[in-house]
Amino acid sequence: MVTEIRVYALHRLIRGATYRDMGRTSFAVEEYLKAIRLMPEQNEFLAMIYDNLAECYEEEDLDDVAMEAYRKAYQILKGGSQQTYPLRGIARMCLLQNKKDSALFYYHQALDCALAEQGSSLIGALYHDLAMAYNEKKDYIQADKYVSKAIAVQGQDAVNV
Repeated sequence: MVTEIRVYALHRLIRGATYRDMGRTSFAVEEYLKAIRLMPEQNEFLAMIYDNLAECYEEEDLDDVAMEAYRKAYQILKGGSQQTYPLRGIARMCLLQNKKDSALFYYHQALDCALAEQGSSLIGALYHDLAMAYNEKKDYIQADKYVSKAIAVQGQDAVNV
């Protein structure tokens, strides 16, 4: 029975992602919320659903609701290997809310997690995010330091994002 529920939740997740790719965010949100209600336990799969849901809320400029969903994903993953994603989302929300110090704190936490994973595909993106956050804070020395690291990891494409 639990396996059937997980399969149905996965089906809702896939439908949500499909709607989101089609630009139909409200339908994606509905599917993600249905998937969340179906999940019998808190695990990485549920955190992934919350992370996707947060991104939808973010696209709709619902920053507070997005922050709540990112935090739920983080609470589920706290101490695990995938916590980099919600930490990055929390940092992005802080930056959008002009909470630059909080954004930097969460970006650094996300970077620490990504570096600990060794081989995380987010390392270059997080260096870029940190460069942008330091630039927003007008700390150009730190911004230059992190953009240089982003270029070293991602190549010249890092500055064209």
